[in-house]
Amino acid sequence: MSTFDGLRTLEELPIEGRRTFVRADLDVPLERGRIVDETRLRAAVPTLKRVLERGGRLIVGTELGRPKGRVRTELGLEPVGARLSELLGTDVYLPDEALGDAARKIVQDLRPGQLCLLENLGFEPGEAENDSAVAARLAALTDVYVNDAFAASHRRTSSIDALPRLVHERGMGLAFEAELRALDRLRTAPERPYLGVLGGGRAREALELFESLLGRCTTLACGGVLANTLLAARGHALKATRLDADLLARARAALERARDLRTEVLLPSDVVVAESESAPTGFAVSVGAVPDGHMVLDVGETTVRRFAEAAARARTVLFAGELGAAHREPFASGTLAFARALCTTEAFRVVLDERLASLLERRDETLLDRIGHVSSGGRASLEFIEGRPLAGLEALRVGAS
Repeated sequence: MSTFDGLRTLEELPIEGRRTFVRADLDVPLERGRIVDETRLRAAVPTLKRVLERGGRLIVGTELGRPKGRVRTELGLEPVGARLSELLGTDVYLPDEALGDAARKIVQDLRPGQLCLLENLGFEPGEAENDSAVAARLAALTDVYVNDAFAASHRRTSSIDALPRLVHERGMGLAFEAELRALDRLRTAPERPYLGVLGGGRAREALELFESLLGRCTTLACGGVLANTLLAARGHALKATRLDADLLARARAALERARDLRTEVLLPSDVVVAESESAPTGFAVSVGAVPDGHMVLDVGETTVRRFAEAAARARTVLFAGELGAAHREPFASGTLAFARALCTTEAFRVVLDERLASLLERRDETLLDRIGHVSSGGRASLEFIEGRPLAGLEALRVGAS
């Protein structure tokens, strides 16, 4: 079955004059009631604008934070609604609860081209548990369902999984579709040579991705805690470097499987070390010469060149995770140098890691524009690439019930 079998795009849905529920991803970070990063908000705007342009009676649902079925005033959507109104240039009606009488009255009175933002769906008991009663109450407000929250689509919640199955007219939003098309190209038809550049700060998650890409990628280039784990599994003494000892046997097995599947694995040959992450600077050494009392915190210049040469040969590149402790200024150099080299290649390029994307945007705002598709799907994107079914995707298919 093709990834897109049974899926409908936004333009294929009968939106005009209909109550159109868009499950958006407006889970933005707040500090003292102010939005500190509106990336997700801006990503939702094209779908919302298109629904309004087509005369839909727009209802927007989202979660913010993890309220676990309780009302938490600090996670209310008033700041989100105010900024959304500015971005869309239209009034945003915000009832004080998602499923109460006020919400029903506002939705009932909506005219084509008007918008209601339901209060935080996470406040509703049962939303996180995929409760059918919550889904039924949302369905009573809905003629057309649109999922534009790819990042939440691995979760079985009422608004992601149960609700669309109750609505006959359902499909993908613009951001959801763009994410799915880019990731599907990686999963089902990557042009080879295919290079995966894996890193980040979560060893177990990175190792899972490494394992899932064996046999799919031509080459896997590893930095960050994944590289440290694999180097330790090969017998390198990394001294004070923090390692998850429980993963070493699994890492050794993964390296053996890579050999059996003829997937080339590139590990750092030189690294940047320091006595701690809080050190003001580090210094480069061979991977076999890490001094006592020091930890590996970045890849070295020779390693970056090797990774860049692999990227220059590749036709497809997945860049998933920082190559060092890049949240610290002295140890971001390897990640940034590789990203700049990647921009000069002709490969189809996907960045898959929100922390990585945020770093690149902060340090050089032109990088993300030049680098290719920047995935905002987080864990959902990882699970899709690994070949796992996504609840929110499967619920959209024609015939799903």
